[in-house]
Order: sequence, then C-alpha cells, then structure tokens
Amino acid sequence: MLIRNARILPSIAESFDDIEFAVNLQLAIHKCVLVPLWAEVTPSLIKETEEYLAEMVPSWRGFRVDSSAKYLGTRIGPGISEQGIWKDAAAKWWSRTAELSRTGMATSLAARAYNVNVLPCLSYLAQFFFIIPEIWRIEVTMLHRLLCFPPSSMRKADILALGSWCGSPAPVGVLPYSVATILRAAAHTVRGWAPVLGSLHETAVEHLPLVRVLRGAWSPPWWATERSIVQNYGLVMDLFRTLLHPRPELDKLPVPVPPALVEAARRAMADGELAAAAAVPPRKVKRQAAAMLALRDGLYDGRLDILIGRRLRRWGIVITPEELHGRWLELRAVLRAVRPSWLWSWLRAAVIGWITSGRMHVIAPRPCIFGCDAKDDLMHYMKCEKLRSAVAAPAEPSELEFGMVFLGLGLPHEHRVRARKTCVHAVALTTQLYHIEKWRIDSGLPVHDAAIAAARIAALHRLQA
Repeated sequence: MLIRNARILPSIAESFDDIEFAVNLQLAIHKCVLVPLWAEVTPSLIKETEEYLAEMVPSWRGFRVDSSAKYLGTRIGPGISEQGIWKDAAAKWWSRTAELSRTGMATSLAARAYNVNVLPCLSYLAQFFFIIPEIWRIEVTMLHRLLCFPPSSMRKADILALGSWCGSPAPVGVLPYSVATILRAAAHTVRGWAPVLGSLHETAVEHLPLVRVLRGAWSPPWWATERSIVQNYGLVMDLFRTLLHPRPELDKLPVPVPPALVEAARRAMADGELAAAAAVPPRKVKRQAAAMLALRDGLYDGRLDILIGRRLRRWGIVITPEELHGRWLELRAVLRAVRPSWLWSWLRAAVIGWITSGRMHVIAPRPCIFGCDAKDDLMHYMKCEKLRSAVAAPAEPSELEFGMVFLGLGLPHEHRVRARKTCVHAVALTTQLYHIEKWRIDSGLPVHDAAIAAARIAALHRLQA
C-alpha cells in the first residue's frame, strides 16, 4: 500500500483485524516491510519510524523498516539502484549460462537451450526496466563461454547475427530481446496505461525541479534509481511525444537504441498482428519475436567476412574487403545448406577458435597430439601431414594447406575440382577430429589413428544424414 498520511494507520489496522476475525487471514508480520518515501532512509529515521509505528499500531511493531522491499518479483524503493534491481536476475542468467557451457552439448543445441532456458531469466524485469550497461557489456564473454569458443574469437555482433543467415539456431542478443520485451509489454500486456500515461507522468515529476526532470532524473534526490517505470514506458509508447518532458531519448540512454529502430520494431509488431489475423486458420500473434528480429537486423550487420579478413591476415593472406565480400556471399549460401555441426566446426576454424594449448596461452603447451614434433597450435595443424592425410579425400594432401581454397573462399574456377561444400566438410572434419582426440587425451584415453578416426566421424555424419 502507498500511504500518504500516517494518521490513517490505525484505521487500516482495524480493517485487517476485521478480515482476520471474518475469514481467519493474518498478516505475515515477519514479511512486512515499511519503506519511508519522504526522506533519505537513515538509522535515525528508521528508529523514529519504528517508535511511531509501535505507538500508533502496537500489533505492527514487528514490521521491518527499510529503504527497499520486494514487490511482485522485483525490489523497489529509494534504496535500490538499477544495478540492484537486476542483481538477482543477472546472477541467475550468469549461472545458467555457465551450467550450459559445462554440459559440452552441440553448439546449435546450446544456442537453442540458451534462448529457451536462460534469456527468460531477464524477461520479467525487462517488461519494466531497460537493461543496464553492465549486463550488456559482459554478454560477449558469456556467449564465448556458452559456445565453448576461446575468448575474443568473434565479435558480439557476429555471434548474434548468425541466426539471420546461417539457418542454425543462434543465441539471441540481450539488447534486442529486452527492448522487444518492453515494447510488447507497453503495446499489449500493460493494457490501460496509455490513457493515464499523462497523469502518471505528472505524478512522477510533481515535486521535482524542472532541471532534474530535463536531465532524465524522475525520482527525488535520495532515490538510487533515477528513472521511473512510467518514464521507460513513455520512451517506447506512441504517446511519449505528448508528454510535457519526454527526455531523455532512447539513443541518449547508457544502452543506446536509435529511435528509428524502435519505430521499425513497432511496425514489425503491427505487421505481425495483421498477418496472424489474416492467416487461415488464425495463428497466435508473436509480437515480441517480431520486434526482436527487427531490432536484431538493425543493430547487427552480420558482416562475418570482416572478421574472417582480419583472421586471414594472421596467416599471411591479404585480400581486399570488397573481393572477400563477394567470395563470402557465395560461400554463405553453401554454409546455410550444410548441417549445423559442419557449420559451427567450419566457423571455429575460420575464426581461429580451436581450443589448443597455444591458443589458450598455457604455460607449458603440449606437442602435436598426432605425434609430430611441432607445438599444439592451429597454425601447425593446418599443415600437419598426418591430419591433412586423414581428411584429404578427394584431393591430394598437398592441396589442403590452409588458404582461401581450403576454407571454400577461392574463385569459382578454383573450386571446379574441389567444390565449396567439400572444402567446408574438410575444414569441419579437421576441427572435429582435433577436438575429439584432444578430449580423449584430457580424459586419459589413448589417441586413435588420425585416418581411422576421420573415417569414423565421416561415417557417423553419413548415418545421421
């Protein structure tokens, strides 16, 4: 309850006594919290409030006086900051991602499980509050851990844009997901907010200095949270322009979202509603999914070829971005058609994402796991005679030295003998063979002969197909 005058506390207590007498329902005193809103919560204010409550309503003297309380699943009050609001949900999001990464499941399955079981940890709060920059910034670390990629293998934009072209399940970004959630809540879930948005806005800024309102702080100075829930909804609803002081704009928040993208997401939701209504039979409207896809396509470019070009320079291969982009578009069509396991394995090699002891900066890197004298490093394995012989067919081992043709990025005439799809399979088979044998070594099992192991992996994929 929001009580404007403490003098009515005795009458409220009498009402609860009547309820207890009539239906035997009692207040759980140990769970009740009184939050003073009129001043900064200090030890002296807490003591004064407790004494006043004990004098006015002795039966409620067990109430805890604090600067915040948990209400409907979220902590609210002047003592809770935006970081504090997200603390529990972010911890759950972090721990569940770590649990998924430890399962060792296939990358596509891990991405799907992340979208279904991990991201919803943030969805409830995302209906009311914008995501905080701390969560947004550590997302790239969590995604690498989820997909079992070495740190900094890929840009966050590359990972989050994979779903737009690869055809395989890919992780959904926290930013488009959370903004789509609040858009869906404002447009559909929170019915009735639009007519009273102006009144709620006036109430929020009624006793605040105008300069504070214009700077985006819609709470009293002693509140740790500067933005109110009504301000968040005002930023994403159609009626926010009618407010007297609609600042700050979305693109001026700590987590920027261009207003044009929000408009595009809102149009996508409207188009989705029309399409669902026109379908025969009518299907369920997926407003949040439509908004999220529109935001993803606007926020992340999906130019994986930019990253691949930088990785190729580490192998001494220099190619202009324009030429690489043309070759990449041809290869991308092939990658869309292969199985997800081949796609992710090829990607792991293309971005230098093998988990070798050299890549992970181990103090004492192990030698080649296939018996060579060289170090355990991707640069060696792409030229390792034993590994190349295992995955050479239908080409000669000498043709498998790491390069544009090997990755499937060669010119059309260079792929007449060795098709792009065959190159993708060779790269993926090399990646899978290494990581399977590495797992056997780490588990204390003997290493297979490379050629036999490669033949077994290829046969397994044929059976799955």
